[in-house]
Amino acid sequence: SFYDGGTSWNPVEYVTYESSPGEQAIFDGSANQVDEADVRVKMQGFFTCLRKIEIRNCSLQGVQMTGTDNKVEFCEIHDCWLSGIAISVSGGYPYANGRNIVRCNTIYNCSDVLRTGPSYANGGNADAISVSSGINNIVEYNLCFHCSDDGIDVWRSTATTVWGNIVYNIGLGDGNGNGYKCGGSPGGVTMSTDHVFAYNLSIGNTGTGFSQNNGVRVTFYHNTSALNGGEGFSDLDSTAIVTGNISADSVKFSGSKAGHSLNSWDVVNGPEPDFISTTVGSAFYYKPPSGNIFANIGAYAQ
Repeated sequence: SFYDGGTSWNPVEYVTYESSPGEQAIFDGSANQVDEADVRVKMQGFFTCLRKIEIRNCSLQGVQMTGTDNKVEFCEIHDCWLSGIAISVSGGYPYANGRNIVRCNTIYNCSDVLRTGPSYANGGNADAISVSSGINNIVEYNLCFHCSDDGIDVWRSTATTVWGNIVYNIGLGDGNGNGYKCGGSPGGVTMSTDHVFAYNLSIGNTGTGFSQNNGVRVTFYHNTSALNGGEGFSDLDSTAIVTGNISADSVKFSGSKAGHSLNSWDVVNGPEPDFISTTVGSAFYYKPPSGNIFANIGAYAQ
């Protein structure tokens, strides 16, 4: 656990834990990885940065962030039995705490399928990245794949920004399999509001590409969704702003069309989107060709 931290993000006022140059620090829980064992990395302080660490084989989350104003960046997190990174800050709603940053991480093979115990749900509790509470958290430039529940889930947080991520092949067991879950307010309480999803890719997941999921005033701007099992953009309501997105799914969207503009499905009698490459790792992964009718929308739009 990381309890101690800094006082701000000013130089010399925050604390960083990272691999030494030319070396790789590894937190490996495999020796103690049994159901419900408290094997995970905990970030419980303030102004702490975890950088360039490999975290693997945790019985619970890879990293659990209950503190505020912390960062996890350039880490590789995999083969954990709950979410790779889970933000669940202290304090209730309306939130005072948050402002955590999850940046440039690679997260994969996190699954609770066939696990036994109250923390597990046969796939339903292992997202790649979960932001279940807090305000003004940022999730950007992460690569997430082969996790059992959702790729990036902002659930009951407020004003989370999700920017420039790639999510593919999500969904195992009883997991929802959404690339991005963009809300989750419980009945009668509007806490999951004002999220921004921009310049993200959601490819080949078993559920939907982007599910608004009772979020309120969610902005979807220049995202690309393709080959998902459900709709490209689902459960949209009249408060959603949906602009400049591409859906190459069999069902482009569901719900209200009140806030839609300049999306691929808004082109009357237009062609289906096509892409330079569908190969994972390509610099042109699901990028429309130059000069294509869709070249100026979607995740690669300038």
